[in-house]
Amino acid sequence: MRALSALLESQPIPPQALAKLYRALAAVPGAEVTDHLVRDLAGRDALAVGHDEKG
Repeated sequence: MRALSALLESQPIPPQALAKLYRALAAVPGAEVTDHLVRDLAGRDALAVGHDEKG
C-alpha cells in the first residue's frame, strides 16, 4: 500500500500506468475508495482512498 501511495503521488503519470496502479490498489486487502469526490488541498476534485491496516 505504501509503495502504491508513493507512485500515485508521482506526477505526471501516463494514463495507462495510472490505470494499472488503480487495478493494483483494488487488489490490496482493506483498501477502500469513497463513494463521492472530495477536494484536495489545491481545490481539485479527487478520489479519496483509505486503507485499514490491522495489527
